[in-house]
Amino acid sequence: MFAIASVEQQIELQSRVFVDSKSPYADDATLSYQVKNHKYLDNDDLLQFNLEMQKSFKNNGRYSANIQELYWSRIRDEWEVKIGIDTVFWGKAESVNVVDIINQKNVLSTDGKAKLGSLMAHFTKYTKDGLIDFFYLPKHNKRKYSSGRGGLNIVSNKYDNDNKQSFAARLQQAVNNVDFAVSYFNGVSNNSVLIPVDQGYQAYYANVKQLGFDAQITTNEALYKFEYLTDTDNKYSSVGGIEYIAGDSWTVNLLLEHMRSNKPANAYQNDTMAGLRVDFSDELGTEGLLGVIYDHDYGSKILTFKGSRRVDNNNKLTLEANFFDINLNDSALISQDKNDSISLKLTHYL
Repeated sequence: MFAIASVEQQIELQSRVFVDSKSPYADDATLSYQVKNHKYLDNDDLLQFNLEMQKSFKNNGRYSANIQELYWSRIRDEWEVKIGIDTVFWGKAESVNVVDIINQKNVLSTDGKAKLGSLMAHFTKYTKDGLIDFFYLPKHNKRKYSSGRGGLNIVSNKYDNDNKQSFAARLQQAVNNVDFAVSYFNGVSNNSVLIPVDQGYQAYYANVKQLGFDAQITTNEALYKFEYLTDTDNKYSSVGGIEYIAGDSWTVNLLLEHMRSNKPANAYQNDTMAGLRVDFSDELGTEGLLGVIYDHDYGSKILTFKGSRRVDNNNKLTLEANFFDINLNDSALISQDKNDSISLKLTHYL
């Protein structure tokens, strides 16, 4: 009936140390397991599966099991349909992706860009120069918070109404060296507003209507990137910048991006990110990304680094560091001020 096309498995062991003794978070170590599998049926339909599990050794409240993909897919002529659990990425920028709004963030993961898989029906129409996507999400994924030291006690969740469905559409086109997309989302926001209540917090998820645009212009020397998201309340978030490509035997990319927003809860309302990405182009895949974010309103600064290198064909080491210098008046980021951390991760591919 079907043949196993691919099975991929990996195990990760990560240790994270918080530099400041006043941090509300405790040093931690986590063990993660991921398995991916896809199978083609006799009629060329595809079954895709991707499971991630993560367990903290020290914080019993931080355990997650996340099905990122579990869907059936069929492609016929210019159409593709996917039914099941999936993750979707929209955007072009490096610092933040303001248009990436389909999936809920996985804040329990040690990966800052990890997401929770969402149940959806996804229809794609392929065109000459791009594609058109339609999404129907019948239920909403609540954000999961850690409950141990430094965690949050979520006692209830609040919605605008009982209808937790969402709809989205996206038109993506490529014209010469310009790749752009226009997107629309109507449904439940994945960004929760935490309201203090007795013995903890209530997480409020508002109904939103959002229009997004993202574009990238590619030249031999640079990538020019832009993202913009607005809603019916005239609230917006945007990010734009350039990634300059240099180097000979090494690939050295210089990044400069600026973030703007008039949303009160947005941490990046008038911020600039400068970064350096280096790919050493060696046999072990050594690469690194160094970035600095500066807040022009409060003078807050964030320094991040991520570098990785394979040990051999089955093992890879990844080093990450995050340092925060936050102004006391910067209410959106002040909770991060004592959270300087360094983490080391070993990934073993089975």
